[in-house]
Amino acid sequence: MQIVDIFVYSGRNIYSHYPVIKVMLDLGAYADKTTDQLPLFTDQLLSLIPTLREHYCSRSTPGGFVQRLKEGTYLGHVVEHIILELQSLAGFSVIYGKTRSTSDPKVYEIVVEYQAAAAAEEAAHQAVLIVNALLEGKTPPEVKVVVKRLQDLAAYLELGPTSQALVKAAQDRNFPVLRLDDNSLIQIGYGAKGRRVEAALTSLTSCLAVDIAGDKSRTKNILRRSAINVPEGQLVLSEEEAVVAFRMLGGPVVIKPESGNQGKGVSLNLRTVAEVRAAYTLAQNFDRRVLVEKYILGRHLRALVINGRTVAVAERLPAHVIGDGCHNLRQLIDLTNTDSRRGEGHEKVLTKITIDPVMLMVLARRGLTFDYVPSPGEIVFLRENANLSTGGTACDVTGMVSGGIKEAAERAARVVGLDVAGVDLVVPDFAAPAAAVTVIEVNAAPGLRMHIAPSEGTAQPVAEAIVNYLFPPGTSGRIPLVSVTGTNGKTTTVRLIAHILKGTGLKVGLTSTDGVYIGESCVWSGDNAGYRGARLLLEDPMVEAAVLETARGGLIRDGLAYDWADVGVITNISEDHLGQYGIDSLEDLAEVKSLVIEAISDHGYAVLNADDPLVASLANQTHSQIIYFSTQAGNLLVNQHIQKGGRAVYVENGMIVAQEKKDRQRVAKVGRVPITLRGRAQHHLANALAATAAVWGLGVPIALVRRGLYTFYPDLSTNPGRANLFTVGHTRVLVDYGHNVASYQSTLELARALGGRLLLGVIGVPGDRPDELIERVGQAAAGFDYIYIKEDEDRRGRAAGEVAELLLKGVRSAGVASDRVRVILREDEALKAALADSQHGDLVVVFYEKLERVLKVIEGTGQQGSRFQQNVSG
Repeated sequence: MQIVDIFVYSGRNIYSHYPVIKVMLDLGAYADKTTDQLPLFTDQLLSLIPTLREHYCSRSTPGGFVQRLKEGTYLGHVVEHIILELQSLAGFSVIYGKTRSTSDPKVYEIVVEYQAAAAAEEAAHQAVLIVNALLEGKTPPEVKVVVKRLQDLAAYLELGPTSQALVKAAQDRNFPVLRLDDNSLIQIGYGAKGRRVEAALTSLTSCLAVDIAGDKSRTKNILRRSAINVPEGQLVLSEEEAVVAFRMLGGPVVIKPESGNQGKGVSLNLRTVAEVRAAYTLAQNFDRRVLVEKYILGRHLRALVINGRTVAVAERLPAHVIGDGCHNLRQLIDLTNTDSRRGEGHEKVLTKITIDPVMLMVLARRGLTFDYVPSPGEIVFLRENANLSTGGTACDVTGMVSGGIKEAAERAARVVGLDVAGVDLVVPDFAAPAAAVTVIEVNAAPGLRMHIAPSEGTAQPVAEAIVNYLFPPGTSGRIPLVSVTGTNGKTTTVRLIAHILKGTGLKVGLTSTDGVYIGESCVWSGDNAGYRGARLLLEDPMVEAAVLETARGGLIRDGLAYDWADVGVITNISEDHLGQYGIDSLEDLAEVKSLVIEAISDHGYAVLNADDPLVASLANQTHSQIIYFSTQAGNLLVNQHIQKGGRAVYVENGMIVAQEKKDRQRVAKVGRVPITLRGRAQHHLANALAATAAVWGLGVPIALVRRGLYTFYPDLSTNPGRANLFTVGHTRVLVDYGHNVASYQSTLELARALGGRLLLGVIGVPGDRPDELIERVGQAAAGFDYIYIKEDEDRRGRAAGEVAELLLKGVRSAGVASDRVRVILREDEALKAALADSQHGDLVVVFYEKLERVLKVIEGTGQQGSRFQQNVSG
């Protein structure tokens, strides 16, 4: 067996509201084999991974999975449980898994929960290796090795303790969080309300201040001019200059790289020329510019200053071991590193102690070697510097230090210009006044580990303090967000919602099948009604409101790009895209689209079409409030909903009405809403009602809703490609986008209402639709007096002429005479033929693939005739 593909869903998706991976697994020759047919397989698997015995499976009791194995279950199901268990053994809390067959009898779809995507993907590959090895009588991968690999992958690719703490603090305030890369860059909030952080570096941090803090000499000069105590020192460029500086300072010194961090290359308390020479050589490995400073005796503190206020202070202790009278120093280091809190680099709250030249120098100065066995309770310091990055520990002393110590830290951060700073201090004692404090360094992007998980003392809410600084209490990291799904009408609905919101003064971002727009600018053309287009808007700092067209394909392939919306809209559900991605029925399609109304805030609204029974039946899928809309006066569901105190938007006596309980608001006259073409475009009336309900749910005043409805035109500048009506000489041309039976029926209904001597239809449908649906579109097109069958340029895997033949078959099955049908595969040629055949008073309807191509034909024909104009009123 082998993995065909793996899909990662980082947000809400059609399988779960939590992150999952989907593994497409080809079982190959074992597709029809169950575990009871595989001798020794179950025993070998349970021997290899004994903890699988605890899995419940569908039996709701420990051991349930073992029962399934013995009774006989397919290997895809086995792989699912192994993936989950490998993650669990690696320390991840995951329980959800589901396996199901696909249209290919050999391929299974396995969905499992994850906490670290890279680890979950690796667990999938390792699970398949394990099963294959057992089936083939080979030695399977060692589980301990696999588990360690998963842990290492997660540590390397997942967020570190500081970033994790910031994410949790943001989520505790119900803010959305977006991870922007594979490192530590994250965004808290959406669009214009978003703030970016990378570890403790924020989007409000001054770049100049970071540069200053990165240059230790400049920092010292600025601090000294502000009457802040700093160590005497000198910048040197050679070993001899370092020796001269040492002698000039006259006492123990510190040597460190001028632009170093995390204690790298730092040597403290150097007392001899030989020590200075060795320390200089070490420091030069990190920066050719080296600082020699006077060593300040005292207690080493790290103060965290956020927005001018000291929020935490920790006393840092150098890396050390405690003797037991049995083990030597090297062994004690190894034992200390077994502490589960210690990891490589910054992956955990403490860092493992590593042996390096600095440690060797420190021990040599004390006359110690790694063979030394300390007595019980004896503390042996392995370094002079107290950085956590080199294995040090920290004790929280926030409540113990004087106000003067905190004041000194705050002044240092302020004069350097950092909004978030880690200030390294040396003090004689915790009661020291500001004048007795020496500032050693001021650090940008300080780690939070020592404050969120001190080795001793109380953890401080420093991540919360950073989030509260970025988002003061009472502010929100969210922008108005509307998500629209459905079979037809999505694009017009999102455009109209965006148009109304623009009228409130907001900079609106919109995603649709024809592009991503910010304000009036198209920033990304093409079909972007999915995850990537939505993420683009949510990451853009210009966007003050987001309106997302959320198509079926994007929901299935990628899930949602947001955590929840303020309003979710389902316009309608009809036959389209069936037979793709395992969606075989209208009920399947409804289940996919219902994700949009499941992901709505507690105070938000689901907008549902009360005229569509399938959409209306999804009401129990949402926990939010519901606004129904209906083009039918007296809709029973609407009346019942209003009687229960709910909201609805409906049409009564030619007026769009918004009602909640007994409060009725007259929104707009249908005949004055341009996209309805004086009420004749019933499908666009439904779109107008959906948009009205959506913005009402956002709290837009009815007066602004009315103005938006009255100024949204069915023209190329406002709603291109949707019911655009042109006059070309003696003929009118209706340009629309239809790709299924329901859309053809709606457009035909509009064409009849517009009137005309004859109706000429230029028809086509995308090639990825099932044969039966394509034929039914042909049948629906039988309502035209003359039919011109064309094909999309992108045939989506079909042979040339194949879609046209299916359409023709449908047209003929509806009883259309052969002399009323022409097959002209090129879209532009088919439209030219229809226009050439048309006579005075005829109406040509074209269902386009490429709008620009169709418009070019219309404009060209108009230039040849007596006049060409767009008619926006019908």
